[in-house]
Amino acid sequence: MSARRAAGAIVFDMDETILRRSRLGRLAVYVPGVASSKAGLDLIGQPLPGAVEALRRFAEAGHPIHAVTARWEPLARSNTEKWLAAHKLEVASLSMPSYPLHNGDAMAEWKTKTIRGIQCDQLLAGVGDRESDVRAYGAAGAKLVVGMVHESAFPGRSAERLSTLAEAANGIRAGALLISDGEVAPGTRKEGAGWTLAHDRAPGSVWRTAEAAIAEAAAERS
Repeated sequence: MSARRAAGAIVFDMDETILRRSRLGRLAVYVPGVASSKAGLDLIGQPLPGAVEALRRFAEAGHPIHAVTARWEPLARSNTEKWLAAHKLEVASLSMPSYPLHNGDAMAEWKTKTIRGIQCDQLLAGVGDRESDVRAYGAAGAKLVVGMVHESAFPGRSAERLSTLAEAANGIRAGALLISDGEVAPGTRKEGAGWTLAHDRAPGSVWRTAEAAIAEAAAERS
């Protein structure tokens, strides 16, 4: 009898993927010591519905979970670590660039290189909200690429964000699942070259759908 395969790793982005930043959150995470209080933690951002709980369940099931975020490490690492700890989310690694990434191409290149460097034992899934995430996870060899759009994170812009993710998903080899709880532009296809769309306006549906899809992908490879 063959040995059971190790649980596949899961890589995730942070901003607008597991947390919704406040208006000042983009800057707050770079303020030294801001995460030392609950008010400061809330200023950085609030967890998106179901995100932290889903990642905890995957970790408890033996999946290494890795946070790969484009936040600038010299100023943001301490606050990011404190935010994760405050929400009881233990990660196998937290990767951040040591230099600013100014555009999507730079983010995709850095994330691809970083994920490959983590040396994940079979990258099961990558979860993010940007086209650079989708491109990086596909290039790094994820079995499942999850691109998500939360209406609460992009009010009035969710249809535009979804179209951008679909364009990125067309260019990768891995299977991609795009999930949105926001507006979908009229005529938007339900699937494309290698990707499918899940659309549900119910609260918490984005991470609920993502968790189910990742669990299914894990079952297929076990």
